[in-house]
Amino acid sequence: MLYNEIESYFTSSEGVLEILPVCQEQFDRIDSIGATLRDRGYSTGVEIEGLIRELNGINIFLTPILGVATTAKTENEDREYHERKMILEKAGAKVVDAVLNREASFAISNYRRVRNIIEAYISVVNTLIMSAQSLLKNSERERQNVVS
Repeated sequence: MLYNEIESYFTSSEGVLEILPVCQEQFDRIDSIGATLRDRGYSTGVEIEGLIRELNGINIFLTPILGVATTAKTENEDREYHERKMILEKAGAKVVDAVLNREASFAISNYRRVRNIIEAYISVVNTLIMSAQSLLKNSERERQNVVS
């Protein structure tokens, strides 16, 4: 997915949620791989190598989206905070940072939700890659022991 395509999903608090269905196929595959590793594992080196390639591909797909999601969350939260602060200052009202921070945080909750979901799945992908690499090493050791 190109940067401009990714960024187009992060133009509004409601629109940001539309990126999740775009990522759903990747999320489903991550869940499926995780379940297989938990239940039965992968048995051959070839199978595990394919799994590592697939997981790397998923990581390559999701990481740029996470980058845009993180940036959009931060920028929108800062914008919300400063806009609210300017309104209060213009009205001559007392500015309480804690209240403004909470209001800004609430206003961008969809951005945070999307960022957290994608971040969590990337974390799972990285864990699955490490597990698959360990399985591959064990598989190679077992193969060498059988040959010896």
